[in-house]
Amino acid sequence: IARALRAYQEKQGVASGRCALRRSAWRGAQDWMASAV
Repeated sequence: IARALRAYQEKQGVASGRCALRRSAWRGAQDWMASAV
């Protein structure tokens, strides 16, 4: 059970990390578009 819980936590961590990365990349893209204009 502990192993499954740990795997679940790792999966959640990866998902949240990916979401944060996408959010920061999106913000960077918006800043680049604004500066380009």
